[in-house]
Amino acid sequence: MKLRFVCEQYACALRVIGQDVAELFPESLTIELSGDNFVARGCGRTELSPSKTNRERGLTRKIWQRLTQGPPKAEPSSSTFTRTYSPDDINKLDEMGRTRRANPAQRPDLHSLPERLRMIGRIMDEKNGELVHLSQDGNSVTFRYRDTQGEIHSEEYSNLTLYKLQQEYYSGRRFHPGDPWQGTRR
Repeated sequence: MKLRFVCEQYACALRVIGQDVAELFPESLTIELSGDNFVARGCGRTELSPSKTNRERGLTRKIWQRLTQGPPKAEPSSSTFTRTYSPDDINKLDEMGRTRRANPAQRPDLHSLPERLRMIGRIMDEKNGELVHLSQDGNSVTFRYRDTQGEIHSEEYSNLTLYKLQQEYYSGRRFHPGDPWQGTRR
């Protein structure tokens, strides 16, 4: 089943999902298709932002506080999440993201979750594959997809390999997601 909505590419859909869940700071993430819907599950951490009073204090006051009280004791906490995205959700989030982009000509940051997921989507689009399962951890992205003959394939790409693919893609050279040096096939 190919995606049936305005954002008809996995590259777009996965980027949109990545942008939405990035605020949850996922340490692990899985994405699967359930009918026409994407289901994203993961474990994220809650980032603690400095309080307004800390930002407003002068340097001398901050140094004195650190010397007398020590660093803040708060630790980020973990939480699990599940989000479901219908085709309409993907389209709406994509449209909202387009209006927020400051410089569309600027090269995206591969270290961001949305861009890593977009690169995986480009690989699947290039292969005319259908997503079965995707999992992301700190160092790599593994995904299974169904080809046009219905066979299931599994691939894993390290962040470094995705970076090389991104450079190739944006430099205008031919995009080669199937080259032996780029992915680890299972």
